[in-house]
Amino acid sequence: MSCFYFIQAFENAAADQQFNLEVAIKNVDKMSNELKKLNVESQLLLCDLILNFNHPMKAKDLREVEEKTWSLTD
Repeated sequence: MSCFYFIQAFENAAADQQFNLEVAIKNVDKMSNELKKLNVESQLLLCDLILNFNHPMKAKDLREVEEKTWSLTD
C-alpha cells in the first residue's frame, strides 16, 4: 500500500509542477504583452516630445484638435 501512496504523491507533484509551469508561461506571456504596450506608448510619447520641441506651433494645433476630439467622445 505504501508504494501506491508514493506513486500517487509523485503523480500529484508532477501534475502540480505542470500546472505551475503553465501558469508561469501564461504570466510571462502577459508580461511580454504589457512590455510591448509600454514600448508603443513610450514611442508615442517620444514622438510627441520631438514634435513639441521641433515644431511647437504644429504641436499646439494638434493638441487643440485632440482636445476637441476627446470632448466629442465624452
